[in-house]
Amino acid sequence: MRISNSKKILDSERLAPSRGQRKTKRFVAVALALMTGIGAISFAVNSKLQKSIASASPGLSARAAYDRGQAAYKEGNYSLAIVEYTEAIRLDIYYADAFYARSLAYRNLVDLEKADSDLSESMRLRAR
Repeated sequence: MRISNSKKILDSERLAPSRGQRKTKRFVAVALALMTGIGAISFAVNSKLQKSIASASPGLSARAAYDRGQAAYKEGNYSLAIVEYTEAIRLDIYYADAFYARSLAYRNLVDLEKADSDLSESMRLRAR
C-alpha cells in the first residue's frame, strides 16, 4: 500500500509544475511581452524619426533622390541614375515611379533581368 501511495505522489509531482517553474514561466512570458512591446515601440519611433528626417531634409527625401535619378538619366548616366532611383526606393519602398524609371535605366544598360523585375514591381505597386 505504501508503494502505490508514493507512486501517486511522484506522478502528481511530475505533472504539476513546481512553484519555481511557474515563476520562471511567468518571468519568461513577461520578458517576451516586454521585449516584443519594446521592439514594436522602437520600430514605431524609428519609422517616425526616419519620416521626419526625410521630410525635414530635402536631400534625404525619396522625391529628391528620384529627381536626381531623372537628371542623371537625361544626361545618359544610367549607372548614376540607378544609384539615385535605388536610394529613392530605399526611402519609399512603395515608389512605383522609381521602380519604373530604374527598370528603364537597367534596360539601357542591357541588364534585362533586373529591368523586368523592376517593371513587374512597378506594375504591382500601381495596381494596389
